[in-house]
Amino acid sequence: MRNALAFLRRASISQRMILGMVVLVLMTALLISLPAVGASWRQIEQQIWLRVQNSQSSTLALYNAERARLVNITALITKRPTLCALLQSGDAQSMTSYLVEIQKDAEIDLLIVNDSSGKSYRAGNVDFHLANTLIADHELPFSNFVSLSDPPQNSPRLLIIAADKIRPSGTCKLKVDSWLIAAREINHEFMRTLAANTGMAQSVIIGEQRVAFSLNDMVNWPLDVDATERVIRTHTTCCTFASAHDEDYYVGLAPLIDTHGRVVAISEVALAGREIRRRVLYIIVLLFGIGSAVALVSSFLAIILTRLITRPLFSLAEAAKRMDSGNLETPITYEYGVPEIDQLARQLDRARRNLRQTLQITQREMKHMERLLSAVREGVVAIDENERITYFSPDAESILGYRAPDVLQRHYMQVFRPAPGEAFTLRELLLTPQTGTSTQHIMILDAQDHPITLKVFISLLNNQRATGYPRERVVVLRDVSEEEAITQLRCNFLANVAHEFRTPLSGVIAATELLVENSANLTTEELTELANTIRLSISHMQTLVDNLLESAAMDAGCFRLRPRPMRLQEAIENAAMLMTPLLKRRDQSLIVTSSEETITLWADLDRLVQAIVNLLMNASKFGPIGSPITLSVELRHNSVILAVSDYGPGLPADRFSELFNRFVTGDQPGGVQYGIGLGLSVVKTIVEAHGGQVGAENLSEGGARVWFTMPLKPQDRQGIKYDQDSRR
Repeated sequence: MRNALAFLRRASISQRMILGMVVLVLMTALLISLPAVGASWRQIEQQIWLRVQNSQSSTLALYNAERARLVNITALITKRPTLCALLQSGDAQSMTSYLVEIQKDAEIDLLIVNDSSGKSYRAGNVDFHLANTLIADHELPFSNFVSLSDPPQNSPRLLIIAADKIRPSGTCKLKVDSWLIAAREINHEFMRTLAANTGMAQSVIIGEQRVAFSLNDMVNWPLDVDATERVIRTHTTCCTFASAHDEDYYVGLAPLIDTHGRVVAISEVALAGREIRRRVLYIIVLLFGIGSAVALVSSFLAIILTRLITRPLFSLAEAAKRMDSGNLETPITYEYGVPEIDQLARQLDRARRNLRQTLQITQREMKHMERLLSAVREGVVAIDENERITYFSPDAESILGYRAPDVLQRHYMQVFRPAPGEAFTLRELLLTPQTGTSTQHIMILDAQDHPITLKVFISLLNNQRATGYPRERVVVLRDVSEEEAITQLRCNFLANVAHEFRTPLSGVIAATELLVENSANLTTEELTELANTIRLSISHMQTLVDNLLESAAMDAGCFRLRPRPMRLQEAIENAAMLMTPLLKRRDQSLIVTSSEETITLWADLDRLVQAIVNLLMNASKFGPIGSPITLSVELRHNSVILAVSDYGPGLPADRFSELFNRFVTGDQPGGVQYGIGLGLSVVKTIVEAHGGQVGAENLSEGGARVWFTMPLKPQDRQGIKYDQDSRR
């Protein structure tokens, strides 16, 4: 023993491990116990037979379930009024068709209807002539197994029969007793169904012949006649063995007993056993060998080998754990007395020093890179050669709405999803040959499925192949949705302003040219009409200019009111006078209704007139030619409500909240837009500056109603209170 220990101290780790493996193999060969293997084998055999018995029980349960199903089906069919009516009418053709339909729906092989007068109707292809005999031998309702061996030249067959008496229903009164028989033939298909449900081969034995089976070869299997006779004699289950085609089977036999206690047939289940026994034997040997080696040898070898071999390895493992936790400062000891382990310890300590130096350099570079990226207010996304996202900057998270941990290693098209209707996507941009840095605009859906417009820059990282890293592309993106919207809004605004100014200017130019060229030949009425045209055009232009100036004053914060006591009627008259040329041209009339003749309020007259004119002008533009426009005035508590109604197409219901925003215009039929979208926003600013409110709604009879409220007395805007009606 002392010499052996001395040898082990001098031996290398490889020699020690080889010696240990030899000892393990020898101990395994010596300690294998045949009795233990035999006990394990018997236990497995018991488990196999238990499985066969369980399969027998499951098979008998399936047979009983089929009998119960047939009983339920016959009970349901016999209660049908249609069946009773057809029996009463005696229509054989209709009765046969009706039974064929029921037979197909219920998955029954045979349906028979008999009555005591001798009439019989049937549906199905099963040859069965014992209906009356069965009814006479049983009390309805019933279900039973029936074995058929007539005519003699045919093979025996097994049927599951269920019968029930047909009951009168409603006005149907049967004159003779009638009953219904349903049958299911136990055939090859039924056996395959049982095999699928139980996991074992199935067959039915009548006499000394298998009449139905799930495997085609089962018809040629030798039959254990003694076992079948014992099952028939004792009415109990039995287990036996069978061999066929170089295969051994565990076979279970169970009697199928009818209601008179007779064994009609035998149910057979079979489980292939050779492969099971071979695998079980292999597993038993393998497990027993491993278990014996671990249980009997580990206690002896652990004392010797563990102290000599694992102690230095344990120290190295502790050093590796320190390095894994980030401790690269503690040096590693490499004087263990084992040459291989000492060399491994020196290499590990050298790797620790190199890793510490590399980590310090990398941390400095990472901090510098993070400072550079944080200074760029744009999102940065890196995509590798497998089209997976490898980097997702904080600004990219803010722009796209995703968290970096949720998108890393995902395909980039799952993040850069194109907006509906967008044909140009990031995929096409990435597939474009990159000669430098390319820029493009794309529209995608963010994490909340909101469409956003991105300005995208794509570039390739240089010298990636030389460093061994996979080819990566860097996508730098910036959200330009607001810029695009402002640009589009500015273009639409300028186009609408140009259109709105061009129309009255065209009228002024045309009228002026007529005055210059034909002034001597024009009548007084024609001169008056031209003057009115010029006046209307100039009035329209003045309204546009006023709205533009008011909008500019709002942006500059220079909007001011000059309120004073005034009569509301004066503001309405001034507005009506300014609107007269436009209303006359469109053959429209202004109807003013008021609950009070004289209403005095504290307001800026010019601003109030401007607000009323803007509402009347909108009503005139969107109202049909020749239709009236109504201006209603209603006094409620400490405020007055002014409402303008027209008979136009009405307002879009989904845009009520946007109508009073700047640059929002209404649409006429055909998609035509009018105005520059400042009229109602100016009205809102004027009214709210006085402490009032604005609103709009569609009328049930057609058209739209736009209203605003004005307080009668000056008061702090924050302290103004309105009743529920004035807010409507």
